[in-house]
Amino acid sequence: MLQRLLIVVLLFISQEFLAQKLVFDLNGRVNFTQPDDNTVRDTLMGYSSTKLDDTTVIRTYYNYIHDLTSDYISNTGYEINGLFILKLSNRFSIRTGIGVQFGSFSTGRNFDFVENQFTHIDTVHEEIVNPFPGVIGMPCDSFENSYSDVATGISDRTHQETINLSIPAEIGYDIIPGKLIIRAGGYFHTPLYAATKRSYVTTEHTTKENMTICKYVRVDEKNTATTGISNFQWGLSAWLDYQLLPYIQLEAGMRQQINDVYAKQNYNSFSNARGFEPLTFSAGLSYRM
Repeated sequence: MLQRLLIVVLLFISQEFLAQKLVFDLNGRVNFTQPDDNTVRDTLMGYSSTKLDDTTVIRTYYNYIHDLTSDYISNTGYEINGLFILKLSNRFSIRTGIGVQFGSFSTGRNFDFVENQFTHIDTVHEEIVNPFPGVIGMPCDSFENSYSDVATGISDRTHQETINLSIPAEIGYDIIPGKLIIRAGGYFHTPLYAATKRSYVTTEHTTKENMTICKYVRVDEKNTATTGISNFQWGLSAWLDYQLLPYIQLEAGMRQQINDVYAKQNYNSFSNARGFEPLTFSAGLSYRM
């Protein structure tokens, strides 16, 4: 009987403590991610051929050194969070919870040639075969349209859309109790949805009366797999909260991601982009329940 009474008393005390110390915030934010770029020096092996006769060529081998730059331009993003705040003392608190973020950005790529490095020369047997018999040069006798008719308005950038699940963990300090709070900590992101989109021009071929007729066509591709997006994205955050009304707070802050948005292995060959660690500034409103 005494044990049951103690359990009831402890439950009552814990409920009273949580009622006084634990509050719930529902907030919405607008996110502005800064443009970023990443440059990697890469080497491709290649060769040029000089024909000696119909079956023999001299190959001169080179290493083609170039800089590959990927740049990232983000659109305005949005998020909504349900957060729990536990008061540790009159001034200190911890905040955590769960949220959903909606974001998108585009990626561009640029190749800058650096130099050719000669490696060696070989004389090899290579039978010269025309891959398009009866056709010299381009395998099209005529075109139904022009390239500019189709390519107008097509961007060479790849577009990425993401929906992330977000979990923050922050420590807060009341500079002015009940009015002004600073918070610092970290966060964890994992993708719930990702879509990569791009457009390009290719050709379709038809044969009429022994002639190859070509047509330029636009192709719009969309890949909704999250392959290549890192499942574990984390970073550091800092926030400033200002009490506008008894239940309404104005919030502003920044987040710096530490690791790459893209996975280092098995990265998304569709977008073929790497090296994005976004810096994001945010502003929003919180409703404290």
